[in-house]
Amino acid sequence: MEEIIKRIAKKYDLPAIAVETMIRSQFKTVTNIVKEGEYKSIRLEGLGIFAVKPGRLDYYKHNKKEDE
Repeated sequence: MEEIIKRIAKKYDLPAIAVETMIRSQFKTVTNIVKEGEYKSIRLEGLGIFAVKPGRLDYYKHNKKEDE
């Protein structure tokens, strides 16, 4: 991911930290939506459509509780 951040920062003449914040915020949003579990899919422009199978979401939630 570092290489992508560097390329974008250079191309748009932005600080690398700003680019990293923008990129990570997109994935954090997807993560939060997935954790809520009330969605059909999530579309990130230019990256695609993300979805989680219900059984996989149940598996994640079950194992997350054991880790806490």
